[in-house]
Amino acid sequence: MFVRHVYTDLWLDGVDRGAGIVDPTWEAVSVAIRSLDATTRSLITLADREWSDHFLLVVGKWEDRVLVNSTKNNKIFFSLVDASSSGGTRTLLIAGEREEYDDNKLVPIDWAIEAAQHFYETGERKSTMSWMRDA
Repeated sequence: MFVRHVYTDLWLDGVDRGAGIVDPTWEAVSVAIRSLDATTRSLITLADREWSDHFLLVVGKWEDRVLVNSTKNNKIFFSLVDASSSGGTRTLLIAGEREEYDDNKLVPIDWAIEAAQHFYETGERKSTMSWMRDA
């Protein structure tokens, strides 16, 4: 198992009261991802240790779709993408901030679970899934 630390946010009255979990079980990670709602629970970070530069981030959820992002060095980032997407953009509210995102970066929650489980076990992006390097 690669992942030794998971952080989940919890926004209450405009303040993040989230917490880190050391040595989380896969079941706990899966439940946390499925609990995302894009308002009070907007993100989960999986890493080998707290404050690591090597992590996978799951953000969302909007109509059962989320953003999945990964980096090994906190400099070069890759997003999981849905190649069948229309190619438009969407304004999303994330942690109180509105930003534009490409529709193809919104993937089904089940894809996020699959990508996260592979990362949880290996620390790598799942090579059979479509990833795009972010600019």
